[in-house]
Amino acid sequence: MNQRIWINIFLLVVIISLSTTIFFKKDKINDEFIILSNIDPNNIEKIEIQRKALDTLSFNKKEGEWYIDLPFKFRANPNRIESILSLLKTESYKKLKLDEVDIAQFDLRDPRVILTLNNYEFSFGTTNPIDQKRYILFDQEIYLTNDFLFPQLMVSFEFFLETKLLPDNINITSIKFPQYEIQKNDNKWVSTKTDHSEEKIKDLVSKWEKATSLSISKYEKKDSKGIVSVQTYSGKKINFSIIETEPYLILAREDIGIQYNMGIDNIYNVF
Repeated sequence: MNQRIWINIFLLVVIISLSTTIFFKKDKINDEFIILSNIDPNNIEKIEIQRKALDTLSFNKKEGEWYIDLPFKFRANPNRIESILSLLKTESYKKLKLDEVDIAQFDLRDPRVILTLNNYEFSFGTTNPIDQKRYILFDQEIYLTNDFLFPQLMVSFEFFLETKLLPDNINITSIKFPQYEIQKNDNKWVSTKTDHSEEKIKDLVSKWEKATSLSISKYEKKDSKGIVSVQTYSGKKINFSIIETEPYLILAREDIGIQYNMGIDNIYNVF
């Protein structure tokens, strides 16, 4: 064998050796992680967030959909709920027995947040000053975890609301805009605007069925620039006040005290 072949064989052996070392080290690292619980997130049907110096939030699951109960009953944002439930399967870097430590040093004697999932209670303590990971008390043990959830649990209730303007599977029968109206007559869509074909009307209805805001915030009372009234087959009417159209669209539900902050292009999509 020439020298080049020997060099290639040597390099191959080195690569295999390094790969094996990395593989086993990775397995060892993974073995050191502790899963916070063995609770199935799919079995959770009630969520309560008790927050020190802030209002308590509660959620209930009904027919597969999550709703916020306080301060009023409304659809919850499924992504926010999923983030909360992901705590159950989060990895912990360290576990301490409750009877072996002083919980006061972890700020767990009077925790700022207590998260209850069904009847399972998770108390959020302070963060580790070195790596900023957070201590969580659950089932008589203290876990050290990544601090991804605590900041979310401390925000206003609007953060947890569904950003979709209308419920899923809604059956719209008419939409009344400030300047015109579209409605369904004998299973055919018509408009008081003469340049609207039925295809164009159906496209507009579809956009309202799917319309989603960028964010939701507390309603800031202002003079309305008009009302959009959505009528459903069940007889329910949902009114949206037009608060702003520039630089982007803001629609308010004055009846429940929230406003939808839409994208800059939505004014052209839904009117």
